[in-house]
Amino acid sequence: MAPETHPAGTQQPAADLADQTLVGGADPQPGSATGISHGFPATPARGHLVLHAASCTSCMLCVRECPAWCITLLAQQQPDPAPAVGGGRKERTRNVLVSFEVDYGLCMYCGICVDVCPTDCLSWAPEPTQVGGRTELVHGIDELAGP
Repeated sequence: MAPETHPAGTQQPAADLADQTLVGGADPQPGSATGISHGFPATPARGHLVLHAASCTSCMLCVRECPAWCITLLAQQQPDPAPAVGGGRKERTRNVLVSFEVDYGLCMYCGICVDVCPTDCLSWAPEPTQVGGRTELVHGIDELAGP
């Protein structure tokens, strides 16, 4: 396996780099200019998002307000079982959540999505985000479901 050259001028095998998880784009080299030793994988510093899918109205506020565009939401319209008020002719519909995904590879953990949610269906869990590798960065409804 060919080593990769880093800004500090040292070399490290590519497999070692793929296994490291860095927080804040820090230099992965031990004894870097920051004085912090990064010879070990960093631990996640923040919790992860929890979605209460039954409360979600698919209003898309979280998607529109996210500065990193890391949230993908798919909804479909279904007839609303509630009776029409005022005897209108048009059948009432409501949005039903089909898919909700968060890409933690893009997420900045800013919390704007949690703040703008009118139904409080998004919240922060106290445990850190558990991501195994680069292929497991996108979490769907099942992974985001709360306790």
